[in-house]
Amino acid sequence: MNKRALSLLALTMLLLTGCAQAGPDPSAAAETAAETAIEATGEADLVDLPDLTGTTVSEATDKLEEAGFTVAGYTNQFGDQVQAGSDWDVYDVAYPSGASAARGSAVTLDVFDPAADEADKAVAGPIIVPDVVGMTVEEAEAAIADAGMTVDRYFDDETFSRKEMIKGELDTVEPADNWVVTEVYPLAGVQLPDSSDRKAILLVKDAKTAAAEKKEEAEAKKYEDHWVIKYTVESDAAVDLVTYTNMVDFEMNQEQDASASKTKVVKTYRFDADKFGGSYTAWSFGVSAMAGGYASTITCRIEVNGREVAKQTSTGPYANVTCHDGDYEASF
Repeated sequence: MNKRALSLLALTMLLLTGCAQAGPDPSAAAETAAETAIEATGEADLVDLPDLTGTTVSEATDKLEEAGFTVAGYTNQFGDQVQAGSDWDVYDVAYPSGASAARGSAVTLDVFDPAADEADKAVAGPIIVPDVVGMTVEEAEAAIADAGMTVDRYFDDETFSRKEMIKGELDTVEPADNWVVTEVYPLAGVQLPDSSDRKAILLVKDAKTAAAEKKEEAEAKKYEDHWVIKYTVESDAAVDLVTYTNMVDFEMNQEQDASASKTKVVKTYRFDADKFGGSYTAWSFGVSAMAGGYASTITCRIEVNGREVAKQTSTGPYANVTCHDGDYEASF
């Protein structure tokens, strides 16, 4: 048996405050460790968590013990508790190396057995987890099957918690074929040589929600370089006077429209997006208008980057309306 190179999987590391143990029972300790994510109790005796990337169980155990931690137990990429050998591989953990936790905290490791049957590998070959994010469930199932894998479980993207999944407290879902995949575990691109782990977990989202979020992302992308400010004034008779006031990055300008020839007036301004960032900046948008003598109602609106942020309606001849929106940003 040859040791395989470490493959990146979706992993987790859970910490509990506990007493150091010389030789923990993996299954019992793992169940205890799964009760909470990284927690440090009290302010005393906090130590930095070591970087366990690319280590074996034996090496990770030595590093943890040297830093003052204990090993609570082991889980695989599906959250199942396992008995790990000293030469098993430890994957990237969910906490950043260097984070602080209380000395004596117990660490649960996500592990993988690198040993594989060479004959089986020669026949079946390694399996690469396909990238199915963005596909419908139907498309993802076909791609996963083509890769030689099966879908083990589905979870709702909106409510997914790896901690709850490990504890068995997270309900699975039965998605429709047109639901959209938002994540796959193991992660796309990971090589799975061991046939016992050729299963995938999919996070999914209903098609309507996914479509709405995709549209929202596309709208936001339109305004990455420029902010678009749109003023609208409407009346049931000719609008008598409209005044536009913009203050961006402490620079103010004002314009008026006194043509009194339209019942609907629309004015659009574009500003560089970088004017709304920096260590300290402020902006303000305003429009005021007066209805004509024959009007019974008048309304003003302000839209910023496609989203309505202000609206006001007044009634009667020569009625006035004022809409305003503004904000500031400060970072020191």
